[in-house]
Amino acid sequence: MADAALSFAIERLGDLLISEAKFLYGVEGQVDEAQSKLRRMRSFLKDADALIVRRGMDADNRVRLWVAEISEFALALEDVVETFVLKVESRRKQGVKNIFKRFACIWIEGFELYKIGSEIDRIFTKFSTMTLDFRAMGITKLPDSKGESSSSNYQLQRQLRRAYSHVAEKDIIGLDEDIEKLAAELTKQANPHRVISICGMGGLGKTTLARKVYHHPQVKRHFDRFAWVSISQQCEKRVVWEEILIKLTPSPTKKKREEIKLMGDDEVAKELYKVQKDNKCLILLDDIWTGNDWKLLEAAFQVQEETESRIILTTRHREVASSAYKNRLLHKPRLLNKNESWELFEKKSSFRKQGTNLKYNEEMKKLGEEMLKHCDGLPLAIIVLCGLLSTKCTIEEWDKLRENVKEYINKGKLVHVEQEYHSVSSILSLSYDVLPYHLKPCFLHLTHSPEDQEIKVDQLCYTWIAEGFISSDQQTQSSMDEDVAYNYLTELLDRNMIQVGRLGPTGRIKSCHIHDLMRDMSLFKARDENFLQFFDLRRRDVVLSRNKVRRLAIYTDRAFDDLLPFINGRDGSLRSLIYFQSWGHKPSEKVLKLFLNHFKFLRVLRLEAFGLYDYCSWELPKKIGKLVHLRLFSIRGSGVQKIPSSIGNLRCLETLDLRSFRGWEGNVEIPNVIWRLEQLRRLYLPIEGKYNLVSKDHVRLPKNLYLQTLCNVSTDSVNVNDFLQLTNLKKLVLVVGEDLGRIYHNYTGVKFTCVRSLSLLAKKYMFGAEEDIIPVISCYPEIYELKVRMRIIRLPEEHQFSHKLERLSLTRTLLEDDPMRTIEKLPNLRALHFGDYSFVGNEMVCSKGGFPLLESLSFDGLVLAEWRIEDGALTSLCYLRIRDCHRLRKLPDGLRNVATLMEVKIEGSCFPELKKRLEKGGEDFYKVQHVPSLVIT
Repeated sequence: MADAALSFAIERLGDLLISEAKFLYGVEGQVDEAQSKLRRMRSFLKDADALIVRRGMDADNRVRLWVAEISEFALALEDVVETFVLKVESRRKQGVKNIFKRFACIWIEGFELYKIGSEIDRIFTKFSTMTLDFRAMGITKLPDSKGESSSSNYQLQRQLRRAYSHVAEKDIIGLDEDIEKLAAELTKQANPHRVISICGMGGLGKTTLARKVYHHPQVKRHFDRFAWVSISQQCEKRVVWEEILIKLTPSPTKKKREEIKLMGDDEVAKELYKVQKDNKCLILLDDIWTGNDWKLLEAAFQVQEETESRIILTTRHREVASSAYKNRLLHKPRLLNKNESWELFEKKSSFRKQGTNLKYNEEMKKLGEEMLKHCDGLPLAIIVLCGLLSTKCTIEEWDKLRENVKEYINKGKLVHVEQEYHSVSSILSLSYDVLPYHLKPCFLHLTHSPEDQEIKVDQLCYTWIAEGFISSDQQTQSSMDEDVAYNYLTELLDRNMIQVGRLGPTGRIKSCHIHDLMRDMSLFKARDENFLQFFDLRRRDVVLSRNKVRRLAIYTDRAFDDLLPFINGRDGSLRSLIYFQSWGHKPSEKVLKLFLNHFKFLRVLRLEAFGLYDYCSWELPKKIGKLVHLRLFSIRGSGVQKIPSSIGNLRCLETLDLRSFRGWEGNVEIPNVIWRLEQLRRLYLPIEGKYNLVSKDHVRLPKNLYLQTLCNVSTDSVNVNDFLQLTNLKKLVLVVGEDLGRIYHNYTGVKFTCVRSLSLLAKKYMFGAEEDIIPVISCYPEIYELKVRMRIIRLPEEHQFSHKLERLSLTRTLLEDDPMRTIEKLPNLRALHFGDYSFVGNEMVCSKGGFPLLESLSFDGLVLAEWRIEDGALTSLCYLRIRDCHRLRKLPDGLRNVATLMEVKIEGSCFPELKKRLEKGGEDFYKVQHVPSLVIT
């Protein structure tokens, strides 16, 4: 069902009504009514979902056609409204003094309003026809809801997933440690954890783990009463309470069962509560989907009282796992590693049963290992793959399945209890079905990224904002779009639909990734709903679709000219293009102009990694200025050498990313028109300040309240007056040239209280002239992050740093005195990085009581010869990384007293003896033997 696309269109119309009401005088009532009709149509479509289950594929195809038509009409209306608003506002800003021209403008506006009214009337007519069609098919209107899906198809799938306590699993791999840990936790004498929540993505083995713990001999001896209820079948609290109470009653008679059924809800809850208090009960609630499910049930459970009864929950949603108050334990099963995957495969498949021929077995093993890669450690996928291979007995049959193994795995059926069947994709899609509508487009959009590629969180959030996925009703007065987008991301993480990639030192998520099979499901949904199409043209057998598409992601190693067949014959409705090249092909000017002229409604345009070498440098055509709907434009990592002045026409632009790739020797020629971009929030200039202005003036910046991120602006070229008015900046990266004092030394009274991240970088990685940074950082009293990559006169005293500073990075500062004496006194510092040439002395000392909150410490390319840690220093340190410190012969003895250490990494060209001393049996091994992870490369 295209609920995501339709809901998105509804919200966009609502946003336009609010933000552009002044331009829609005369038709705002019609636009409002159109939005209301779309909401009612969405209700019809939810009921149509149930019709598909009852009547099969014919109804399904017909409803899909309706959905496609409705979505297209809604998006067409959005196009008309936005285009009209842009035309009118542009005309009014230009101002017309001539009375005849002014009259002509008013007449034109009236004509444009008439066109909007006509479009709305056309939608109304279509709605009336479709409503009659719906009723003829037996579909009735349901109440509209912004909540979670309640379709019959979803309920049916949940029923098919019902698990049973008595069904024993064989061939359990990779769970032994988890089973023993949870069994021990349940049977502790003094145990604060009343509830154990097992949380993870679909197919991970949560129910299998719960069942093994439930039947563990140690657990069976400890508890005297047991109850297992599968919530996936139903979540009516009365029914669940009755079932649990009956199971906790020893040998319940027919009379006792009838007594329970005659009790009122309060009586059942109280009786169940009492049984748990008076006995040692273990209750397993399997497959709880929403926080509301748990809230409905929790009144009958002993989660806050002193009792020996315990509860196990299994869920995909972290919100459920975290909602059982403080006395709960959250456990997340992991994916299987390569060896465990193969072990499970061997036990479940027919491998080794085909014969004793060693060569035959080796060939089958290679095929099996290749197919296993597509399971990516997901137990469910491995079991399904083994089921598919169970009837394949020859190498030829295995090889044939290997050719399309991912498709087979997704569609492959898993035999379940009571002779029920379901596929991997249907199990994973349940997580999508229950998503609130505002998260569905965000999840579908994740398919723009290729397999196995980390997704940068900031870039992802900015794209969601530009696409219009951030709903206005999700914001508060104190929240910004970026905060809401990040919250959407964490919601998807909490629902175990994506996984965390890299974390910043302060715990903020820097990157994420999506399991291959979850991505395949998302890709299928995105294509099915005509939401987004992804093409990896590095595979030579891919043919671009001719279907109408709003969002397109292309990854290729081919020339840009290969897009020509795609452009021809299109209707220009594309809203988003993400186009990445894995090689440095230069785009054809002819094709680029045709492309920019054809797709006028683009909101997102990312043309990245074009021209990786000097001979591939290229100019951006002037026609870029016609894409007046653009919200995000990025040519990051491309060899663009000239930006046209027409870019100043993009008045809706919120994110402009002009960063060239590192190592690019040329400068980018930029017109001094950026100040005209009134809505600009994020500006990324070429890295290391490698840009030239067409005019000789200083760079003028937008004088608005929106600009929050300004990166790579050179102190030599920035307009001081414009710069000092950017009071809402949150992130600032300054490239320090020869005139740092021009900005700061004469303006010591200016305070940028909103800036949270500040970077001071010398040009071209050179050391630069020796600078005094104290007047600079005094202008930023609220920063949490400070990066300095330049030669400085001296390190500021501790009271001159921001009292909120959490992250500090120093590179090429050429400090001669031990910086630890000052830095260790910073009260909130959590992450500290010393880069190459940051310190050129021989010895560092961490004093007693120093670095009370520091969690991450790294040395990279230092000439440091000795490092000492006194007792009582670094009491919170978790991660230590030492790279290319070739003079450091040994780690400090005091490291053995840092009990919080979780990981030590020794990398690069360190002193050879250092590695030998730290290895097991080495003379310094005692210093790190308590550390769970020791990595020496």
